Amino acid sequence: PPGTSIRLHSHNTIEQVTVIEGEGMAELNGEQVPARPYDTTQIAPGEWHRFINTGTGRMRILWVYGSIEVTRTFADTGETVDQFER
Repeated sequence: PPGTSIRLHSHNTIEQVTVIEGEGMAELNGEQVPARPYDTTQIAPGEWHRFINTGTGRMRILWVYGSIEVTRTFADTGETVDQFER
């Protein structure tokens, strides 16, 4: 929703992210760049990143990982979790 973001984190594998709907900012290793529909990023393993919805509507993004074994490590706590943990 508007005004929300994903926590700053990194993964153990390459990640490709495409904005499907809405707009916001992509934060990659401390730098923020605009993210609009069909913008795509390729994020290397270990790079800190997050997406921030700065628009007025819903922001939807598509993630594609380079492995089926994906972990997410949060920058604020150092905690590592299984990306697909239920």
